[in-house]
Amino acid sequence: MASTDSAKKRLAEIAAQTVAMFLNESIPQIVNAINVRYSSEFGGEQVHISKDNGERNAVRNELIRRDLAAGMSTRAVAKKYHIGKSHAARLAKQVSSTST
Repeated sequence: MASTDSAKKRLAEIAAQTVAMFLNESIPQIVNAINVRYSSEFGGEQVHISKDNGERNAVRNELIRRDLAAGMSTRAVAKKYHIGKSHAARLAKQVSSTST
């Protein structure tokens, strides 16, 4: 039973990582497609779509914290999740403060 639970937990982690990676890669393409269609209809105007990624970022940040807690460097985390090194360092500081 324990191995089934751990397998289910790992599957959920893999699914969450995959969704986070997909969203990080897809959003700029979606915004660009909207801008192209909008500008063709309205004569060159561009639309601004604000980034309200609170829930998506919360999931991503939790995955980052897990990677950091497992020993991944802030540089590797920044590259993996397409974030700045300073943001990775802030998350690493959160991980170290909760583990002490």
